[in-house]
Amino acid sequence: MVKFSKNFQSHIVSHWREHYMDYDLLKRTLEQSSAAKEKAEAQSKASKITSLLHLPTKPPLPTKPPLFSSHPATTADTPLTDPLLSSPPSPSDSPPPETSLPETNLPSTPPPPSVACSSLPAFVSAVSLLSPPSGLPTSFYPLFLSELSRAEASFSSLLAGAESRARELASLPLTRYKAKRLLSSCYHDLQRLEAFRALNLTAASKILKKANTKFRHLLPLAVVPSTSPGAAPGEVLVLPTPGTSNFSKHLLLFITASSPLSTSAPLIASLKALLVTAYARIVTDDDEAVALTHLSTPKRAASPSGIFRLAFRLGIALVLTVWILWDVAVDDGNGVDLFT
Repeated sequence: MVKFSKNFQSHIVSHWREHYMDYDLLKRTLEQSSAAKEKAEAQSKASKITSLLHLPTKPPLPTKPPLFSSHPATTADTPLTDPLLSSPPSPSDSPPPETSLPETNLPSTPPPPSVACSSLPAFVSAVSLLSPPSGLPTSFYPLFLSELSRAEASFSSLLAGAESRARELASLPLTRYKAKRLLSSCYHDLQRLEAFRALNLTAASKILKKANTKFRHLLPLAVVPSTSPGAAPGEVLVLPTPGTSNFSKHLLLFITASSPLSTSAPLIASLKALLVTAYARIVTDDDEAVALTHLSTPKRAASPSGIFRLAFRLGIALVLTVWILWDVAVDDGNGVDLFT
């Protein structure tokens, strides 16, 4: 099975390379954070064992005088009487009477409210509000959030440009030749954006699953889709929970619910359908099935061997043309040069 990192590099669009998540950097950071965590745990265990091996010894107990002597009793000896039994109990030695405190209903602290968020910075702030003061664990998660934010911003910008171009081309009265060229180019850009979205989502899912196996950071929160009437598209609620659950799992749930990489699939599908309709109206006489076939067929890139064959054929054609012109215009067929 091919590793995802190699598969990721092979599917990157070359002129969008800087907009993708740096999967290799995230993987290296995760391995370094995991190694540092294991080293810290090993040092903690070693210090605990060392402290157990060097416990201070308890001081010896003081020796008590014997209650009974080994020699026979004489008249000079004091009688062996227990002073506690011989003396009557004093009133001060009696235990104090038990007093019962009145039951009071102490006000219970209300749980923190849920936080609604529809963007990655809002989710991070919600996690910082509802999680312990330690913040995001390890150095992997801040780097992951930075890479994901960069990929989302680049994707949103590219998608906005492709959307405006697709709507403009669908409304213009194009000729047949221009429609074939421009609509096909815009459709292929949308296909690349769809592959960009899917590849970054897969990278985020895989790296978070790796982080889940290495770091089981538990936070008292949960992520659920928002059902309020005025909720924004893709808005989720970060809820405090009495139990603890995994941070990586909730981060993946948030990305699936409200990231632009996840919520933009219907928009891309509608833009592609708009281009298919425009192509069918101009080129294929309203036959959308044929238009979809034309637009979905990838363009064949010119290979170096094809360019060489084309240049070779053009050179041969040029030589034959010069030969024919020389034979017709210069040579009369009898070996006599007409210019002399």
